[in-house]
This record gives sequence, C-alpha cells and structure tokens, in this order.
Amino acid sequence: MRGKIIEKKDLKHETSKNELQASDFAHRIYWTNEARGWDQTKRRRVLIAVREFVERKTFDANQAGRKFHIPQVDKSLHSGPSLLALIEVLRALEAFYDRWEK
Repeated sequence: MRGKIIEKKDLKHETSKNELQASDFAHRIYWTNEARGWDQTKRRRVLIAVREFVERKTFDANQAGRKFHIPQVDKSLHSGPSLLALIEVLRALEAFYDRWEK
C-alpha cells in the first residue's frame, strides 16, 4: 500500500511549520549566546523590561519583522518571536544559575 499523497497545500503548511520551528530555535540559540555574557543584574533588568514590553496591548507576538526596540536589551530592533524567545532563555538561565549557586 502506498503512503498518503501529499498535496501542495499540505506541503506548504509543513514547510511553514518547519520554518517557524527553525526560526524559534535560531532565536533561542542567539539569545543564549548573548545572555550568557551578561551578569545577573543585567539578565534580570532585561527580563523585567522585555516582560513589561510584551504585555503592552500594542505588542504583536507574531510580528516577524524587526520593529521593536528595548533599550535595556541593546541598540537593535527585534521581532516579536525573538523577544518571546529572549524571555524563555532568560527564565531558563535564571533557573540554571539559581540551582548552580545553591
């Protein structure tokens, strides 16, 4: 018996899903490399600033274009998914360092 025939629309959806996963992974790797060089004070300051920023009504979590600037992070513009990845990375690093220091 042959496998399921993949229609073009299914292939497009699968590609989009894979691209989103790859993009999320790339954001997490980038932010992990950046944040590991920050001291605890900067990591906490950035986490607070980014959390406050993404809680605004004007924040678009799906905005792929780099249009958001948060001075506490750096001088660059960032996308919504990138900022959400930064929050996750900072939470993970905070948990890691909290366990490490105990």
